[in-house]
Amino acid sequence: MMTRTAGKRLDGRRRRRCVVLSGVALTVAGTLGLVPIASASAIGIGGQSGFGVAPTQLPDGQARPYFTESVASGHSAVDTAVITNRGSKTLALVVSASTGITAVNSGSSYYGSFKPCVGTGCWVSGLPTTVTLAPGETTVMPFTVTVPAGTGPGQYLAGITAKPAVAPPPVIVGSNGRSTAQAVIVDEVSVGVAVNVGDPSQFASNLRIDTITSGAVATLPRLFVHIHNGGQTFLKSHGTVTCTDNSKRTTFPVASDTVLPSGGAVLVVNAPGLEFGSVADCEAILAYGTGLNATWIGTVTMPAITTPPKIVHVGPGVYAQIPAQGTSVWVIVLIVVGALVLLALLGVLFALWRRRRDSGPTAPAAAGEPAPTGEGPEPKGPTGESPEPEDDLVNARK
Repeated sequence: MMTRTAGKRLDGRRRRRCVVLSGVALTVAGTLGLVPIASASAIGIGGQSGFGVAPTQLPDGQARPYFTESVASGHSAVDTAVITNRGSKTLALVVSASTGITAVNSGSSYYGSFKPCVGTGCWVSGLPTTVTLAPGETTVMPFTVTVPAGTGPGQYLAGITAKPAVAPPPVIVGSNGRSTAQAVIVDEVSVGVAVNVGDPSQFASNLRIDTITSGAVATLPRLFVHIHNGGQTFLKSHGTVTCTDNSKRTTFPVASDTVLPSGGAVLVVNAPGLEFGSVADCEAILAYGTGLNATWIGTVTMPAITTPPKIVHVGPGVYAQIPAQGTSVWVIVLIVVGALVLLALLGVLFALWRRRRDSGPTAPAAAGEPAPTGEGPEPKGPTGESPEPEDDLVNARK
């Protein structure tokens, strides 16, 4: 089984969950490594699918891209979401609270929906579990945000997630001769619920660059900028990475979307000016907050040129990479053990053959001696003579 998650924003963009099924003679799961084609982005509204979830409008009629609640520690707030069926058929949906996290390449994402709540997902309560909407119908969903007592000041993120109650039928996403691959594509929409605990003007901002590593996609070298938000606010950043290798200086732009407090992300930077196998002196500067900068200076070893990986198109917007892996250690050990067992068996067979050869065939009888018949010696009577047959046996012979 494979899944694909499209980029989601804190304002709750759609997520499409793609479950790939094996075809007649095509097995996709387990052999291909997925290559993400989109990262999560900022905090947005949930709804480019056939249904959507969004906050109610403000009293002045202004739309809210996502929920923003200011709740003191140990207190609660009430708000209302609206859910709309934009399709032409009646739609049954399931609804759940979810927990906001930082996506791998920055931006917000959500997890833990339709399961026992964890983290900030437990702060949201009162949502209906199921909603049935006629075509074009909109309904409201009041809910409560409760901040546990003892929660420290800062910005936190929860979410409200909806998806169809019944998964749609599978669709064909690819074929290979007589084999086909099918996928069940499930739309999920989430809207962000940002919670300010305390006075936002007093929240600290602290973004740091932990390190920069390198990699490549086919023949394109890449830099990976590892960042961490050690402050109390949602942060975005932008800046540059400047590297010098072989006396050549190259500057690359870099930017991050939302990074939650205590969250980290890896920013991917295409670096076509850097040479494979070189050691580059690099400096990264990221501007964030109000006049703040995060800086990193160090050396980065670029990877050696490798065989370009094979990229396979699995389905709409879904690609998989067949990893170019060497022979695993356990495979080598298994081969060695198998070879030793085979040698031991050959040794046993050789020893048996040699013993049989050394023993030789049975020697023939000497001239004038009767050949052995394999029977025991003839029994003798008490006087050493052969016993006479019984009378009845003699009479029978007569």
